[in-house]
Amino acid sequence: MRFSPALPPTPPRLPAPAPPACLPLSAAARPAGRRYSAAVDTDPTNPHFPCNRAHAHNHLENYGQALADAEAAIALSPGYAKAYLRKAKALKGMGRMKDALRVYQASLRPRALPRPAAPCRALPRPAAPCRPPRPRSARPSSARASRGVR
Repeated sequence: MRFSPALPPTPPRLPAPAPPACLPLSAAARPAGRRYSAAVDTDPTNPHFPCNRAHAHNHLENYGQALADAEAAIALSPGYAKAYLRKAKALKGMGRMKDALRVYQASLRPRALPRPAAPCRALPRPAAPCRPPRPRSARPSSARASRGVR
């Protein structure tokens, strides 16, 4: 008769982890959506604002509004790939998988269109301070001056 070794004891069960102490996405998306609405009212030609508002609507599961904002961003800048991704996510949330797949594929196509306008966060560079010209004697001599060419 053979002897079979005993099985190792089962490890004790660990308690379930506590939920994170951060806000749920929907609580953070509501004020973000309001801020992007104000930004769209301020600058309606910037495609970043409706695209980001579409992202907030997707988090809140307002897929119809997200789709409208993503299409507005695409109309403002047809080469803006992130807007296509927001549109596809909204279509996927609405259950329109074939349309979402088509939009995802369209977002991967390279476009020979200009990039969207720079975000309005870019500030102009300050002008360089004005320096007085150096006196003639302090200027370095060039190779032409040493050869006698004027």
